[in-house]
Amino acid sequence: MSDVAGEPQWDGEDPGTWTGGLSPPRDPPLTNRQLVITTVIIVAIKLLLMTLVLTGSALQCQWGWDQHQGRCYFFSWTNRSWEAARNFCLAENADLVVINNAREQNYLTIKADSLRRWIGFTDQGTEGVWRWVDSTPAAFTQWNKGEPNNLRNGLSDEDCAHLLEIGLWNDEPCSTSYRWICERGPTV
Repeated sequence: MSDVAGEPQWDGEDPGTWTGGLSPPRDPPLTNRQLVITTVIIVAIKLLLMTLVLTGSALQCQWGWDQHQGRCYFFSWTNRSWEAARNFCLAENADLVVINNAREQNYLTIKADSLRRWIGFTDQGTEGVWRWVDSTPAAFTQWNKGEPNNLRNGLSDEDCAHLLEIGLWNDEPCSTSYRWICERGPTV
């Protein structure tokens, strides 16, 4: 408060006690303690953000998905046809896995736990022309010896690829039920 008559006054407690003057302060001034707490919080948030950016931890996979080389992978516990497996992945904002190199192949072979699993490689559009579900060029392949052969018990309808127990690839009828692997980018 001011001792000068006619000068605007504020009691320091209730902002509604402003008398006189052109415009009252909108908020009472912060105390030193409030300023220190606010500053500490801002610094802590900045440090956390810098740590997340530097370590790449800001991006993560949802629960039940594994992270490897900046990608998220889901390894199913049940069997489905290739199409049903792909629909599951698409419903999860993902797709069947696209294997781009030997490093990714090795990781998937280990994580597949010696089980046959569908991958996102098919020649359903044109027989003998294998393509990835995301249209990535098929620069890397890991076919088992003699594969793809489009033969199963005299039938010629093996249009979908899967990992064998040893991690190499095989073509199989898409209606066969296997486990599968979904892949997608991490979320923030």
